[in-house]
Amino acid sequence: MTLLEEYGYIMQIMDKPMHPELPEGVSWEWFCKESKRFKKVDVDLSKKVSKEHGCKLKECYHNAWTSDVCGLYDYYEGYVIKDDLPLAMAHSWLVDRNSGKVIDPTLVIPFELDGKRIDSVGDHYIGVNIDRTWLNKTAFKLKRTGDFLRQWREEKHD
Repeated sequence: MTLLEEYGYIMQIMDKPMHPELPEGVSWEWFCKESKRFKKVDVDLSKKVSKEHGCKLKECYHNAWTSDVCGLYDYYEGYVIKDDLPLAMAHSWLVDRNSGKVIDPTLVIPFELDGKRIDSVGDHYIGVNIDRTWLNKTAFKLKRTGDFLRQWREEKHD
């Protein structure tokens, strides 16, 4: 798939009935041009990383950052999409540079909903790679973890 075709596909897949709002100062055009799409998740490695670092549900930015402060993997912020849901959720994850597979220490955590066990990861991950050195400096300076898309865009892409 060419970059132009991939850009068009990302625009199409993000055009969900309940698409998310991007942070103020981040345009859809910039996001779609800068983002990359992933469909393959290394579930075994995701579970291992999640367990080793005590990851918790609903803490994706913190989980992705603390699971790999040293930068063995690439850090992404963007959106995760499940094919059976009409929305894109703001999310953060890691990507193994060698395999190109997502490492998702958050969504790999099973939970119960209406008495049913849910054990699932996303079908599409669409996000922007944020440089680890910049990420660490920003997280320590602000004393918090992401959502850093707006700051990344302003500082690195203006």
